[in-house]
Amino acid sequence: ICLVVLPAAAEPAGLQKIMLRTVLASFIVNIYLNTAFYPSLLKYQSGSEAAFFINNYNRQILPVAQTGDNYNFPLEFYLRQPLITIDPNGKGSTPHKPVCGYFDAKVMDGLANRGWHIQKLKSFDQYWISRLKPAFLNYRTRGSVLNHADVVLVH
Repeated sequence: ICLVVLPAAAEPAGLQKIMLRTVLASFIVNIYLNTAFYPSLLKYQSGSEAAFFINNYNRQILPVAQTGDNYNFPLEFYLRQPLITIDPNGKGSTPHKPVCGYFDAKVMDGLANRGWHIQKLKSFDQYWISRLKPAFLNYRTRGSVLNHADVVLVH
């Protein structure tokens, strides 16, 4: 409505009318992207969602660890405490247990096979939303491109 009514009411001519419609169209698209589209994508940014969950769950202020092979910057950014990076093979120095961890299923299975006692707390769908592809944008095929990461408690 704004694209039709405002340029007609302002009575600009030629190039001015095109420029006004272009500015209005970009403004309307920007409002849609920032209020509807991007907020719906943020639930697939599992690092930030996991950080919000850990901030609410981790009342004992347990150390939080993740593996270095799948480093998640949103997790570190939104987490209210330091994030410890451990070797995905469970080698090297590890924090004292219990530990709250953020791992993908493959790493979690490997750590469990090495004797770590892992209790799954919550699972998150994961997709790098900065790299949108048609298979993700199509809700029918979205499940085929999603990865999963879990917040766990390691005893």
